Amino acid sequence: MRRRCLWFCACLSLIACSRAAPSSTPRAAVDVASAKQESNGAAQGEPGARGYLAWGYHKEQLVSRWYSLERGHVVEAGSAPAVMIADGDTVWRIDHQETKLELPSCAVILGTTGPDDSKGEGTLTQVWAQELGGARRHMLVSAERPEGATEYQHSVRMLGSVGTLLFLEESEYDYSCGAHGGTSKGFVAADVKSGFNTDVLTPTERSKIDRAEGVLARRWFLGEGVFPEDDGDGVELVRLVPHYVRGALTVDALFAAPTCYACSDGEWSSYTTTKSIELAVIPARLREGSRLPASLQAELEELDVRGFSRLSKANLDRLSQPQP
Repeated sequence: MRRRCLWFCACLSLIACSRAAPSSTPRAAVDVASAKQESNGAAQGEPGARGYLAWGYHKEQLVSRWYSLERGHVVEAGSAPAVMIADGDTVWRIDHQETKLELPSCAVILGTTGPDDSKGEGTLTQVWAQELGGARRHMLVSAERPEGATEYQHSVRMLGSVGTLLFLEESEYDYSCGAHGGTSKGFVAADVKSGFNTDVLTPTERSKIDRAEGVLARRWFLGEGVFPEDDGDGVELVRLVPHYVRGALTVDALFAAPTCYACSDGEWSSYTTTKSIELAVIPARLREGSRLPASLQAELEELDVRGFSRLSKANLDRLSQPQP
């Protein structure tokens, strides 16, 4: 079943799952010296940086905002209702398309006769990174037409980004004419520059998380009576979500444990319950974005910031052009 594959691949993608080549505890400490240097750089004008690009959620609506750096001050220059990520002199816009499906009825699927001849329906979602003002385009998420389902919904949610690494969550619901439908989710960490999924955690980091936050998650599940045999087997780290709290990068880890359909919290699948725990240590792959520039923080107080980039002059000029 595809639902099982989504969960299995999500667990592997945190360490080494790839597609065609592509991935609580106290708040993570931030290097004070680095933060001070970042703040001074923002005030004086960082070498090569002419502005900043940030994206996140404002009142549950996704938005990107960009700012020019003028005499040590940031000035909002524009916004767009899409995820945008800058890299060098390139800006990547994350686009998506939803395709409607016409699916067979249960009478057709089961080979029965009767009044049930209405057709089913569904959706497929594609997500890709489009070079702004250029021709490069990298597919990040796609799905195939389901087999044996009369209802099927496939969607994608933007979770966060660090550098050019974008975190996404696939959600899949299907009803195949049984007692009830089922939901499952999958975690994707893709590099927008290449379109490849990539590793987020090293094996050593994965092991340390299992011995720290993983233990906390197991204790929580046991306290909730999730494991009748009190052994904690089956707990998996299935998702990482980077976001900024008071200017500092935090990473929330989602752990899932198997449970009955009626006991599920619906956060990860129809047969799991979950616990989110903030990582004590930021993974090495994500440390480049450990803190927002001090001058930018006040501008983003009302935004649930999920990612930011430094902008070159070429990128500022590119963003000032009308967006398609």
